[in-house]
Amino acid sequence: MKITTKVTALLLTLLMVLSLSGCRKDGTSLSLRIGLVGECTVPDPAMVMTDSEKILVNHLYENLMKLAPNGEGGSQVTSGLARSYRCEDELDGTQTYTFTLRDGVKWSNGQLLTAGDFVYAWRRLADPATQSPNASLLSVVAGYDQVRKKGDASLLQVTAEDEHTLVVKLNCRCPYFLSAVCTDPATMPLYAEDTTLTNGAYCISEQRDGQLTLSVSSQYYDSKYTGPATLVFPFYTDTAELPEDCDFVLGQPGGTAWDNADPYPRTTVLLVNQSAPSLKNESLRQALSLVIDRDALSELAGGAYTAADGLVSSGILAEDGTSFRENNGALIDNEEKHYQDNCVAAQQKIVDAGLNDARSMASLGTVTLLYAKNDSNEQIVTALQQTWQKTLGITVTPLGVAEADMTAALEKGEFALALTEVTGRYNDATAFLNQFHSTAATNYGHYRSSAYNMLLRVAATSSSDEARRAYLEDAERLLLENGGVIPLYGANCCYQMRQDLTGLLNNGVGVYDFHYIRQVTNQ
Repeated sequence: MKITTKVTALLLTLLMVLSLSGCRKDGTSLSLRIGLVGECTVPDPAMVMTDSEKILVNHLYENLMKLAPNGEGGSQVTSGLARSYRCEDELDGTQTYTFTLRDGVKWSNGQLLTAGDFVYAWRRLADPATQSPNASLLSVVAGYDQVRKKGDASLLQVTAEDEHTLVVKLNCRCPYFLSAVCTDPATMPLYAEDTTLTNGAYCISEQRDGQLTLSVSSQYYDSKYTGPATLVFPFYTDTAELPEDCDFVLGQPGGTAWDNADPYPRTTVLLVNQSAPSLKNESLRQALSLVIDRDALSELAGGAYTAADGLVSSGILAEDGTSFRENNGALIDNEEKHYQDNCVAAQQKIVDAGLNDARSMASLGTVTLLYAKNDSNEQIVTALQQTWQKTLGITVTPLGVAEADMTAALEKGEFALALTEVTGRYNDATAFLNQFHSTAATNYGHYRSSAYNMLLRVAATSSSDEARRAYLEDAERLLLENGGVIPLYGANCCYQMRQDLTGLLNNGVGVYDFHYIRQVTNQ
């Protein structure tokens, strides 16, 4: 299959409209100041962690695919360094992608970029020796598991047939491969002899005093590129320190609620330890969830948080580009008018669980709630304790640990409940749901369900987008009904941008793109 949408078609001069309407200018003389929180360093693409790092890498490098405007105010995935591609479905359920790279693509030192640069970068990313936090992005590539077990990166089935032809074999059908894996900052190509070289529309022209300046690269393959002439990135330790002269300021997910906000792929949850004797009963787990006032909790959390109506956050897309959450519908009833009815239903579930007197309640033993100590979490934990005690008669014992020790505490499994976050690394529902597969390293609550595993497996092998979405919807519903996890609230990512600018793109998982920013003026 060849890509038919061309970026150049999206850069045509805007047709004349009413004389009082805005007139868009290209960005060839535009200089943007983009305020980010973090350190003023150029990260290794394989090691990017923060949104600020990903944004920077996204403008210094270009991947096989990239975001572009869709002509309707949104974005779409289109051709990047891959001039075209074809996808072949194999009889064994695997897929093989063959990418043909553009001619004349160069690194910032003038050397030609080849398919071998992708092979080097992807095998390096998958190699356990690299210790990349993003390695699992390539888990859909055949040979990945063998690479992780044996430490032999050559086992990853990514090959260069010649300088312009890259072949990638996947271990299953992967609808998000092009849109997520092939656009991600962590999978950018690398020049093996000097991994500091870049290949994107921009290169570093100055670095000083906590500020990076990027200018359009003379080596960029698209000589007609009309994005902003310079991108200036001042870095600060906190958004409160950002100067007012910034054209764009990115806030922290869930932080200060500004006028502009996008859903962030992160849901704060109560992780339920299925191995904890006190929470073996499914009715009890359901009761704990039913009495939670999520609107009140999101207000306590402060900033840009909203009550969760499922595990998968609202910005995650289905295969057809629509919202997975909207298609699936709310799995949690947060209607204020239904809250008392939910509490009554929860009290009946307590009876169903056989906890109808003081003696049976005492048999639960200690119900611990693990959490990372900070002011916000302290308030959330206190509110949950009070709700469960007052409405259900259940006493919960808080177990606070230092934030730096939270992951180690989760791995030990010495908790009944844990206040934590589930983050989606890429824009697909499986980024959330796969974390609760029985074999997942992140399955700290020891959720075990053969039906859940089967739904994920069938979704992964389905040849129908509609069927895949249905299987994933069923999996999410089953996970919540079983009480494997109790979603509480989700975060929004807020930003401020100058009002006369347009063309900002967002990949749905925290990375903002400034390649198509334009200034709009009134005549």
